[in-house]
Amino acid sequence: MNPNDIRPPRPPLPPRSPRPQADPPPRRFAFPSQQRPAAPEPAPMPPTPEPVQPAPQPAQPVEPVQEIPVPKSPKRKFGKRTIWAAVGLVIVLIVVCLAVFVTLANSHAAEKKLGSDYIKAIQTGNYDKLGGLIYPPIKDVMERLGSSKQANISRDDGYKSILTKSGQVDMVGNNKPTKAKLVSVSTGGGAKHAILTYKVGDNFVSVIVVYDSSGKPHVLTMKEGDDKIDNESFKTEYEAINNDVKLTNTLLDQTNIPQGSSSAQVGPGAQQN
Repeated sequence: MNPNDIRPPRPPLPPRSPRPQADPPPRRFAFPSQQRPAAPEPAPMPPTPEPVQPAPQPAQPVEPVQEIPVPKSPKRKFGKRTIWAAVGLVIVLIVVCLAVFVTLANSHAAEKKLGSDYIKAIQTGNYDKLGGLIYPPIKDVMERLGSSKQANISRDDGYKSILTKSGQVDMVGNNKPTKAKLVSVSTGGGAKHAILTYKVGDNFVSVIVVYDSSGKPHVLTMKEGDDKIDNESFKTEYEAINNDVKLTNTLLDQTNIPQGSSSAQVGPGAQQN
């Protein structure tokens, strides 16, 4: 080793003084749109205030409510004329109600009494009274039949025969008729007529009444039961009875012709009128 190559030792370095801190580098210029605002720090939550209790208030005296008086309407005074008019109106209403009641109570009272009397006359065999109640053409035939010497039958026997064959005697028996009821009044079927029903014992019968030209009712016939008899059924019965009356009168006319007369017609031709 060459002694010349040996370097002397370096003296110690003096202590370094602290370096002054350099200013931070300036920020680059940026457009406002490129600058990002710093997020604001959240504001601290205020403390929850404790509820304040209201101070007790002294009780206030309650004043009584004063009632407001309602004025009363003055009483209406009615004059004497008004009072008498009201009394008269009440009297008129009472009279009208009584008239309606009496009218309804006596509605067709003549027809109801006629039917009751007819049933009683059949039960008692009072043919004199029966003649005044029955349909006048039937009465005339019975009277003429009883006065005919050739017929050889009395009026009463004629009535009894008709009533028995038609079953009317058995319909009524000996029971008292009750509960008369007007079923209908009609002008149809060829004549004005009315239908009335009666309860006789345990059975019901229907009395057919016809009116003459003066409006007086007469009994045409009587049927068993309380079934409704319409205008067509009445017409059939009415025409059949009139045909029987006509035929009987024709036969009586033939028997009453004096003997020896050559003008007598015998057969069907004599029955045509």
